[in-house]
Amino acid sequence: MFYPTSKRSQRWDAIVQAMQAWSESRPTPTAYNNSLRGYITVNHRISTKETPYWGSKTPESAALICGHFNEILRYAVKKEEVVPHSNKGNQFAKLIILERTVKGKGTAKLTVGMKPDGSLVQYCITAAQPFEGAMAIA
Repeated sequence: MFYPTSKRSQRWDAIVQAMQAWSESRPTPTAYNNSLRGYITVNHRISTKETPYWGSKTPESAALICGHFNEILRYAVKKEEVVPHSNKGNQFAKLIILERTVKGKGTAKLTVGMKPDGSLVQYCITAAQPFEGAMAIA
């Protein structure tokens, strides 16, 4: 499906603003994830680069991130663990793939990096699959 590049910039800005607002409303930018039983840190150097980049590619991803960022971080359920295969991902011992179905909106895929010391860092959030009825940021 084709999405105009001109709209991608607007989606990028919306995602960055949503993530900033979330981070600013907390003394430490973390969220406890029930499935991983640990705190996921939203790291400025990693999270705020990868999530807007990948999330802005489709209106569905942008809508999920902007409207349900906290819910996805807290309630996503672990699906699998993978070995990092990119230069950006190599800073992690492993990547954990989680999913959260947002009622009436679709399924979000949350990628969390586990550092060698065991700490968890939010790496990226995108729509897991195309879906209908999303509150899109067109």
